[in-house]
Amino acid sequence: MARTHADRYGVTQCGEEKPECSGCVKRSIACIYLAPRDVRNVSVSASDHGSSNLTSPREPHVNATSHAVDGTNARSSIIAVVRESPLNYGSSGRSSPQESQLNVTSHAANGTNDGPFASPVAVQESHSPSTLFTMDDMSLLHHWTLSTSLSIAESKPFHSYWQSVFPQMALDHPYMMHGILSVAALHLAHLHTGTTEKHAVTAARHHNMALRGFQDTLGNLNDQNSDALFACSNLNVIYVLRSSVERGSTARPDSDSTDRISQALGAEWIPMLRGVEAVLGSVYQRVSVGPLRAMLDIGNWDALDPDTSPSAEQTYLRQVREIWSGAGGDPVYDEALYLLRKCCVYVRQFIEPGHERSGPPEENRRVWSGYLFWFHYAPDAYFLRLQQRQPVALVLFAYFGAIFYGAKDFWFVGDCGRNIVKVVDELLGDYWKAVLKWPKETVGLD
Repeated sequence: MARTHADRYGVTQCGEEKPECSGCVKRSIACIYLAPRDVRNVSVSASDHGSSNLTSPREPHVNATSHAVDGTNARSSIIAVVRESPLNYGSSGRSSPQESQLNVTSHAANGTNDGPFASPVAVQESHSPSTLFTMDDMSLLHHWTLSTSLSIAESKPFHSYWQSVFPQMALDHPYMMHGILSVAALHLAHLHTGTTEKHAVTAARHHNMALRGFQDTLGNLNDQNSDALFACSNLNVIYVLRSSVERGSTARPDSDSTDRISQALGAEWIPMLRGVEAVLGSVYQRVSVGPLRAMLDIGNWDALDPDTSPSAEQTYLRQVREIWSGAGGDPVYDEALYLLRKCCVYVRQFIEPGHERSGPPEENRRVWSGYLFWFHYAPDAYFLRLQQRQPVALVLFAYFGAIFYGAKDFWFVGDCGRNIVKVVDELLGDYWKAVLKWPKETVGLD
């Protein structure tokens, strides 16, 4: 009877040739010998997930020189291969990428998998049904690792979180894996215009699956899923931002497009952004002591005072207050404006020439996310007025759009700021033309 052999390429069958396996001779590699039962027992445990020894996918470090029979070395080696190089993982019985699937399923308490061992790697998610990820999905994960994750991170110290920690965490939480794949597919849609529709459909499918798992998990918060919930909420923000830009940009400007206007005014993405606060409030204490704690560090935000930071944009922002100050002022608009000015000062310290020498440390660098602090801190009453499309609330939102335009080079932000200013200008008309002059000039509409 043929024996199963594990190596960095997967689990294969051979005829037990002596003294060397013919498959290994062909590949010029050493092989780890496993008994059939050992193959079925290979799984990813919580201890593997908690490991802090993360390495780059470009530097596989699998040690396949020893022929152990206890399964321990084989187990860690196969896990390392899957985590570090998804596209190098496979088994000899697979006929096509479409037919090949990585089985992600729940486990018994002992971590074993007694089903057919089409795949030797299983991911734990105690409350989830069996989930299948195809080789097309693994291709998306590969793209995430090598490209998408690096395009989101705002500084080199954060590269490892998006590139390595998020995928590692997703091995234990399939809904988070779907979140990663949805953003990777959107990135491909942005990069390859010829296949935009195909990748957009794939992104929407994974996003819907991510949301279902996310919502189910919210009702069962614990120490094991808090970090994944926080990470997935950040992935959702990226997805809805890019989706709103696409939908707002593809609608005809001359059409009476309710969807185009709603997208620009944040009908979908503002609730998502503010929803992160609700999630964070539930899991903050857990996340603050976990592997993602650095993502909660907002640096010197509390110490900043926009009144002591003169700049051209601060001048324009202070002037807009004249709209409501003549009627005795309005504390809601005053607070929203002050916080918007503070966001400008916060981001400016990371993009001003010479900020590397005099600004905050690189690990605190925030650009696109720094602008979005406004949605976290601004009063609820302001966003209610924006939803009601009150003119002053719309004007203030146009100023946010002009400022957010500074993050346009991030692919998932793009023309979001410009779309905001354009729609507000259409809604308010000539009466507010003078007030909207600076936002329109900033985004190139005048």
